[in-house]
Amino acid sequence: MRIFLCLVKLFSGILTSIRYNVFDQKKYTLKKLLEAAAADFEGYDKLRNDLLNHTPKYGNDDDYADAQTLRIFDLFYHAVNGRPTVKGGHFRINLLPTTSHVYFGRVMGASLDGRIFVCIFYLAYSKQKTGLPRSRSIRHHQ
Repeated sequence: MRIFLCLVKLFSGILTSIRYNVFDQKKYTLKKLLEAAAADFEGYDKLRNDLLNHTPKYGNDDDYADAQTLRIFDLFYHAVNGRPTVKGGHFRINLLPTTSHVYFGRVMGASLDGRIFVCIFYLAYSKQKTGLPRSRSIRHHQ
């Protein structure tokens, strides 16, 4: 049986952001990050800017962020891969790096890596009011 690990980049970004900004750099508390995300970062411009532009990111050839991603995968892999199923088979791990963003973008709020929640319905409405372009998908937005 296969188990798919989705949103690795998002999990990596969130956990890297927490480790880097809360524990290593001690710029913010976890409580402050959670408050900012709950407010969709409204009124937290400096914090959001730090998360987006001054925090290591997976996919940018950054050893710090890449190490966090590897830790996430290794923990998941060793916790699940090869374990027996109830029907006598074994679980196997697969990564699903694409296609899941549309669904998850619709059901998730702002995340601790600085991404705000943007819903296509809001964007369609705001286009009428502000002239901003519509999004082509329902997704997290930087």
